[in-house]
This record gives sequence, structure tokens and C-alpha cells, in this order.
Amino acid sequence: MALAKCPRCNKIFDRISQSQYLVCRECEEEERCDFEKIRDLLQKEGNLNALQISEMLNISVDVILRMVEQGLIEKEEQKNSVYCGRCGKPAISRSKRLCEACLVDLQRECVRAIQELKRSMIEKAKRNELDVPEKVDIKKLTPKEKREKIYERKTTVPASSSLTKSKRMVYQEKMAKSPKNKKSSD
Repeated sequence: MALAKCPRCNKIFDRISQSQYLVCRECEEEERCDFEKIRDLLQKEGNLNALQISEMLNISVDVILRMVEQGLIEKEEQKNSVYCGRCGKPAISRSKRLCEACLVDLQRECVRAIQELKRSMIEKAKRNELDVPEKVDIKKLTPKEKREKIYERKTTVPASSSLTKSKRMVYQEKMAKSPKNKKSSD
């Protein structure tokens, strides 16, 4: 149950999601009548501002502005000035602000991102399953043994880093023994 406050009579009411107006049932007929008057005036007169419409029809400016915010009434400039935020082509609507092609591309990107996220979560779950025996062994250790194991991990040098150091040393030795470097040093 979605409760709302009627902007016309200030009563709290159960908002019906199917209703196109944001007013209570008692005020809905008045709202519809005002909307039709405004629509007819705009079709005859063209592009008018809210004050002009209010003066000509004796309708509150608040009612007119609320209808503009709801998207029931659109200004002529607004219809033409809405462009796609990605490519600059005319947009589908003011609320979407994307052209059809960019909307499809964005949906594809979202689907790919969701699939990639699912894959990474599955891989992480598999890695965690492989770590279970090791974690069980760690739980069995005493606090002192745990500290020693952590200390061992910190002090041991990974094999890959020792290989790169040895390759560098070999390369430096070759450079030192090369005949070009001996001549330049003499």
C-alpha cells in the first residue's frame, strides 16, 4: 500500500499505481478536466508559459507546474532539445535521454558485465573450495604455531623473484665480459 498526500485537497490516500494523476480519487476528475483545458489551450495558442495559462484558464500555477513535472505537459523547446547523452543524436524521450542504438548498446554492456561478474564469483568460490583443507589445518594449529607460519610466509622469497634476480645478474656479467665494454673502459 503506497500512501501519498493529495496536492489538491491535502488528504492522505492510497495511491493507485495505474492512475496517471498523482491526486486522490475525489480530485481526479478535477485534475483530468484541468489537464484537458490546458491541452486544448496549448493546441490552439501554441507555446505559453505557466503564468499565461493560469491567467487564461483560472487554474493554479501549482497545478500546471505539477503536470509539467509529471510529464503530462511538455514545453515545445524541451521536445526538440533532448539529445542522447552518449552520441548526441535525438533521444527517445526526456526520461531516457538515450537514442535507440545507444540504449541497445548499454543493455548489451550491462548483460556482459553481469555475466563477467557471475564468472568471477564462480571462480572465487572454486578457489575458496580449494583453500578449505589448508584452512582446516590452520585451525588445528596453536596460536604460537600460527604466528610462526605467518612469519615463514613473510620471510620466504617467492621463486619467481629469485629467478628474475639471477637473470639480471647473468645479463650484467655478460655485459661486463663483452669486448665492446672492455674497449670503452680502457
